[in-house]
Parts: sequence; structure tokens; C-alpha cells
Amino acid sequence: MNIKKIFLIFSLLLIFPFDQALALTKYNLPAISQIKAIKSNASIDELIDLLPEDANIVDPYLFLVNPSNPNNNQVDVDLVTSIEGIPYAASIEEKLNQMLQAGLENDYQFTIISGYRSTDQQAGLESSRKQALMAVGYSESEAIHLTNLYTAPANATEHMTGLAIDILGQDWTSIGGGLTENYSESGSAQWLEENAAKYGFILRYPQNKSEITTFNFEPWHFRYVGQLNAQFIMEHGLTLEEYLALIEERDKREKSEKIRQAAKNQAVNEAREWLEEQKKTIDELFNNESFNKKDHD
Repeated sequence: MNIKKIFLIFSLLLIFPFDQALALTKYNLPAISQIKAIKSNASIDELIDLLPEDANIVDPYLFLVNPSNPNNNQVDVDLVTSIEGIPYAASIEEKLNQMLQAGLENDYQFTIISGYRSTDQQAGLESSRKQALMAVGYSESEAIHLTNLYTAPANATEHMTGLAIDILGQDWTSIGGGLTENYSESGSAQWLEENAAKYGFILRYPQNKSEITTFNFEPWHFRYVGQLNAQFIMEHGLTLEEYLALIEERDKREKSEKIRQAAKNQAVNEAREWLEEQKKTIDELFNNESFNKKDHD
């Protein structure tokens, strides 16, 4: 490898710091071919072109915790408590209150069922649900499978971030409804799905996306991701995993383009230097020939 190639590689490493490269591979995300915009039917290239300019894979509001990306560290969350006594992240209090108020103005009163959970609380919930299933006749393996469809392992629940809430409308709870898929048939659930993005929330585990999220449809589970992010995700019918994969793909393409452009600029500069050297050589030869011809004359 010649000196110029070594210099070029070193320059590119300076252009793309290690922390930026790490951010591109932080999460275990779906393959680009798995992404489906079920509401807009936009292509991958169209989705990438439409991404919010500020969409960033290391945005704390996009922090991903799931079975493919477990977090074994206790997340430090500044908490507030709802009127029901449910804790959640203080950073989403204003937007959550705005959403709840908007619901009231549309004749939907909501109850927050669950919010922040520590890893110990999640482990206890996981264990109790498994035991309850075994108590009614399921084998241990069957109970684990059924539990995992709706309950994340202790180190893989986004409830640990304080950004996720389980929420039900009183039009549903007043008739004895609970955390079941047919909550989606109620007016309050439909209002949430249509309006939550205005306040920065997404329906986290939508229908027909369990192969991506690994969880069944949960019409009660909403997650705060920020308004622009939420509007993009909900408009196109994506999941958080797919959204992060799109950001990662965009960043990779931009990185590749910068490398290509840097290499092109380097080649142009080298060609310019070579031409200048050739010009000098030709000028020297011409001057020498002119001098020799004058001497002979």
C-alpha cells in the first residue's frame, strides 16, 4: 500500500469518528427488506428521503429496549406520578397531560394502567403471569410462550424507560374491559391511535407487526418518541424498530457518499498535482530547448 492510500484511509477515519460509527450499529434491527409502510405503501427509498432531518438513532426518546436489544442496566428515570398513582418519566408529563385533556374534549376519559417499572417489578410481573397460566393447566413451556407474547423479560421491557404507558378509556373499563386486543374496537382506542402522534406518542405494538416487535397487538400500549418521530411512524404504519432501521440505513448511505466524495476529491487533487508536475517538466524542457537553440544561433 503506497503512502497516498494510507493517508487517504487515515483521513477518512478522522472524518467519521468512532462514536458515530458505533451509533450505526448500536441496535439489532430488522433488515431493510423487512420494512413495510402498511399505511402509506411508500418504498424504502421514499421513506428514507422523507425522514425528519433531525431523526437521530441516538435520540434518547428513541431508546430501544426489546428482546433483541435487552438492557441489563437499571435506567435512571426522573419520575412523576399520575392521578392513579402510576409513575412515568417526568419528561413526557406535559405532552401526556395535553393528550389526556384532548381526549376529555372529545368525550374520552382515560385511565393510566401502567407506566414505569423497574427490572425487579417486571421480573415479578413476568413470573406471576407465568404462574397464573400454569395454575389453570398450561405446561411450563406453554406458559412461558404465552407470557412472552404480551410480557417482556425483565431486561427487555421499555416500561423501564418511563416512556411507555398502558392506557384505557373509560368507555371500555366501564363495561369491564381490560388489557385485551378487542379494546381496539372501542371509540377511545381508535381516538388514541388516530391522535396520539400529535402529542409524540405511538401505538407501540400494532397489528400485523408481531414479526418485527415480537409482541402481539396491544392497542393499550403507547410509547413517547417525540412529535416529529411519532407523526412519521404513525403516518406510514411503521414500528419503532423499523424507524430506527431506516435512520441507520440513511446514515450508512450518507457515510458511503461522504467516503465516495472524499475519494473523488482525493483523486482530483492527485490528478491536479500530477498535471502541475507535468506542466513544470514541459516548461523546463521548453525553456532548456529555447536556451540551447539560442546558443546555437
